[in-house]
Amino acid sequence: MQIKEKYLTKDDVKEYTNLSGYQINNGIRSGLLKFVYVGKKHLFKKQWVDNWLEQKGGVWFSMNITYGLT
Repeated sequence: MQIKEKYLTKDDVKEYTNLSGYQINNGIRSGLLKFVYVGKKHLFKKQWVDNWLEQKGGVWFSMNITYGLT
């Protein structure tokens, strides 16, 4: 049996990125932040969030978020 990748909720993404819900919603609306919609929840793969951060603020920004340097 394979273990499937865990999806992040919007609250998880807020905590992971230290960004506001407004900024995350802007990423969703712009189409830059990939997500799946299940029930009433937006769900995100960590890789999708990392890709969006790289587009949003470049490698420096995403590396600092990833390693908690912001």
